[in-house]
Amino acid sequence: TRMPDTPEHKKVWRTYGPRALELATRAKKQRPNDSEALVAYADAYFFCNSDKGVLAAARTGSGLKFKANSKELICKCPKADGGIGYCYLGAFFLMAPWPLCSAKLAEQHLSSAYKIVASRRNAYYLGVMHYRFGKPEKAAPYFRQAINARCASPSEADFGEWMAREARLALAECQKKTSREY
Repeated sequence: TRMPDTPEHKKVWRTYGPRALELATRAKKQRPNDSEALVAYADAYFFCNSDKGVLAAARTGSGLKFKANSKELICKCPKADGGIGYCYLGAFFLMAPWPLCSAKLAEQHLSSAYKIVASRRNAYYLGVMHYRFGKPEKAAPYFRQAINARCASPSEADFGEWMAREARLALAECQKKTSREY
């Protein structure tokens, strides 16, 4: 299973991330309680820093800022963009290096997003989480759902086809792994 941090995506983020963050920072300053401005800022911050990798994020503190941005989204607008604040925080706990990683918190936050809307992204992320936890039998239903689920927002639709494609591949892997266990 893959997350959307492919080399191709990282190249785009590296190219356009700094300018996006600059503009989103202005929007957030002008509209500090507006859900669209907060989501735009969190997205821009995430993408601007995503090409640096997990270890660089830990060294520079950008990972902790990302975590704070996620918490701000959850506090001020928990349902914005299909629960993106929960998605970001869940992904943080899933992917962070020790001692910040937490399977329990990853599941708590990703499940919270899914309860807000059972969208393609939210189902896919739960599938990825269960697969990474070594539970393909729990991952498979989420990947199956992600293949046909609708995208709940324009930002989710931006990578919706990629998620559907990856969910198909991941579902096939889950089926291989679970058929070998019996």
